[in-house]
Amino acid sequence: MLEPVLAPFTAIVEKVALSPPTLPYISNVTGDWISSQQAVSPAYYAQHLRQTVQFEAGIRVLARDPMLHFLEVGPGNTLTSLARLCIGPDGMRRTSASLGTARDKPGEVEGFTRNGGSDCGSLVCRWIGSACTAPLSLSGCRCDISVRA
Repeated sequence: MLEPVLAPFTAIVEKVALSPPTLPYISNVTGDWISSQQAVSPAYYAQHLRQTVQFEAGIRVLARDPMLHFLEVGPGNTLTSLARLCIGPDGMRRTSASLGTARDKPGEVEGFTRNGGSDCGSLVCRWIGSACTAPLSLSGCRCDISVRA
């Protein structure tokens, strides 16, 4: 279905000034860290249109870091549920959804930032490759939260 648009799409992307990434990220095409060569290749983005998203492979690559916690930001928990399946036995403790679904009743889902700190302990947010060292404030959370590069 997408075959007819690949050549015109590639021609358009060739006109865009592409740069290697300054922050590492997982490619949905390969399920691994994107390379500088892929990130600047118009053909890579055309391939992105055509290929299946490698969600499971990407989650497994990220899950190699035992300190990493996955947070789904936004309503619902579909990606959280899928990540739990990919991670395996540790999935339940390493994944969280920030908001409930539309079907949840008020108060049924406390949410990531509204637990009052009683079972949160200390949370350290590490932004991969970032130089940010400012404190992170989450409304309603009494956790000890700090940001490290």
